[in-house]
Amino acid sequence: MSRHRPRPPTRRGRTLPTHQPPQRPIPPWLARLDDLLAGRQTVQPVEPGPAGAAGAELVVTDPTTDPTTDSGPDAGEVFRAPLARHYRVDDYDPQLIWIRPILGGYAPADPSSEHDYLFHLNTARRRSLHIARATVQEDDVVLQLRNGQSARIGPATGPARTQLWLWDQFMAITLTAQQAAQLAELREDSWIGPYG
Repeated sequence: MSRHRPRPPTRRGRTLPTHQPPQRPIPPWLARLDDLLAGRQTVQPVEPGPAGAAGAELVVTDPTTDPTTDSGPDAGEVFRAPLARHYRVDDYDPQLIWIRPILGGYAPADPSSEHDYLFHLNTARRRSLHIARATVQEDDVVLQLRNGQSARIGPATGPARTQLWLWDQFMAITLTAQQAAQLAELREDSWIGPYG
C-alpha cells in the first residue's frame, strides 16, 4: 500500500493549482464584537465580579420613544441583556448577525435539585440583528439597525456580569458538550429537550 499524498488533478502533465476561496478581511467592528463576547476588554477596566464573568451586554434603543419621558445615555432603551459568548454571521446576508441574549434564568423550585440555577432555552433563544451600519466607539460596537433602532454592545456590568457568569456555569456544567455545541451554532429558533 502506497503512503503518498494524492496530488491535485493534472492536465497534460502539469499540476493544477487547487482553488482557495478568497479570504475576506474581518471588519473592525466584528473583531471587536468577538473580543467583547470572549471577555477581552481593552479600554474599560474589568470590574471585580465572579471569575470569568467579563463579557458583553446588548442595549437596544429606539429613537421613536417619547423624549419628554426619557433622558440620559440610555434614553429610549427598549431592550437590555447580557450576551452569550457566541455569534454567527448569516450564511446568506453578511449584514445580519445571530446572537443569543441571556434571558430566562431561574433557581429551581425543588430544594433537592442538583443545580443551583438554570435557564429556559426557549426564552434564551437566538436573535438576529439586521445591520445598516456598524462602527467601533471606544470600547463598544455601535450598530445602526435596518429597522431604525440602534444597538450598542459593550462590556457587561453589574447584574449582567452575574447573569453571564451563571450562563457560563450552565453551559459548562449543566449541559452536555453536544447540547452546548448545538446552542453555540445559533441555527435553531427553538429548543426541544431539557431546559426548554
